[in-house]
Amino acid sequence: AETRDGLMKSRDNGNSWELIADKTWGGGINKIYFIDNNTGFVSGDAYSGSGGPTPYTLRTEDAGDNWILQNFGYSISDVHFNDKNNGIAVGNGLGFHGADGIALVTNDGGSTWKPTYNSNYFWINSCFMLDQYTGFISINDDKIYKTTDTGANWVIAYESNPDSVAS
Repeated sequence: AETRDGLMKSRDNGNSWELIADKTWGGGINKIYFIDNNTGFVSGDAYSGSGGPTPYTLRTEDAGDNWILQNFGYSISDVHFNDKNNGIAVGNGLGFHGADGIALVTNDGGSTWKPTYNSNYFWINSCFMLDQYTGFISINDDKIYKTTDTGANWVIAYESNPDSVAS
C-alpha cells in the first residue's frame, strides 16, 4: 500500500504495517499488482528537482523485501496476469505528459516485456487478460481493443457512439 510516508507492507493480514520504501523517490504510485504471494510490481512516476516525471516500474520476487528496477521508459497505469507467467502492462510511452499509449506482454512472469501495441496519441488506461492468448485494453479514444494471439494483433471490440452521449 502507498501512504504519504512511502510504500508499506503487512505480514499479518493488515493488522500491522512496516515501511519498506520511503518517499525519497519523490513520486506517486500508479499501480501495485501481485501475481502471487511473492512476485509483484509497483509502477509510478518519480519527480526530480527539475524536468518532468520519470516513470519507473519495480519488481519483487520475495514479497516486497527487495525490489528490482525495470526500466520500461513508460509510465505504467495497469498490469494484469492471468497466471504466474502470462501478463500484460499498459500505460503511456512518453512520461506523464506524453500522448502515446503502449501495451506490453510477458510470458516469463514479468522478467522481460515485449511491446505489442502503440496507440499513437491516445493513452491506454486499463488491461485484462482472460487467458494466455485473449486480452483487452481500454484506450482513451473511447474504444476497447481485443487480442486473441497474445497481443500480436488487436481489433476493435467496442467503440462508443459519440451521438449517444447525453448533453
